[in-house]
Amino acid sequence: MDLARGIIEIEGERFYPGYTFDDFKKSAFYRHQTDVSIFALNEAQNPIVLDNHNFVITVLFRDSKLQLLSLYCIDKDISYEQEELRNTLHKKVLKEQGLSNTNIFLWGIVKLAYDPKISRYSIDVVYNL
Repeated sequence: MDLARGIIEIEGERFYPGYTFDDFKKSAFYRHQTDVSIFALNEAQNPIVLDNHNFVITVLFRDSKLQLLSLYCIDKDISYEQEELRNTLHKKVLKEQGLSNTNIFLWGIVKLAYDPKISRYSIDVVYNL
């Protein structure tokens, strides 16, 4: 995982700035999803391991281009009431990458994110379109 360059390799598939839905359709993750909705690459019971951390990863395409990879660290079993602890895990992951809570690059942004609708923290990799 090279968050500073926006490159994340997941089980042999390389996601990067400029990655398209056509690229995705050639990957092992493609299961007839459409490029008009957000979807998970995996489920919590089958975590994706990146740099010794376990994640559930959500993907969003817009105009057939990768717009978002949302990384949800599941290293520890954290209850809904303790979700703030997950944010601590995410900060640790960013620190290991040499990054802060919000990082702006020419290709996009890597940031800690919070979705109040579902009370969930994540690391969001947002690509410029």
